[in-house]
Amino acid sequence: MEAKVISLRVSPAVAQALERAARARRTSKSRLILESIEGLLKREPQQSSYELGKDLFGRYALGLGDASTRTRKLFQEYAFAKHARRQRPARRAVRR
Repeated sequence: MEAKVISLRVSPAVAQALERAARARRTSKSRLILESIEGLLKREPQQSSYELGKDLFGRYALGLGDASTRTRKLFQEYAFAKHARRQRPARRAVRR
């Protein structure tokens, strides 16, 4: 497997901590970072974007739990309500 080089920018405090940890383990900073990332990726479940957010889709924007499955009906209700508002007779100023 061919290795790919990645640059990483860290704060001076993190750089010092990384240097100390690498010295204590008698390994390179690159090896320490690589092992940390590999460990993190093994612990994290590999889920798709859909799996991560499926309980949120279509739920909070309108306050309806089934908005994503009833979009046509909701749009019709919105359009009819907007049309009804426009059909109201205009109020006229009363002259005395």
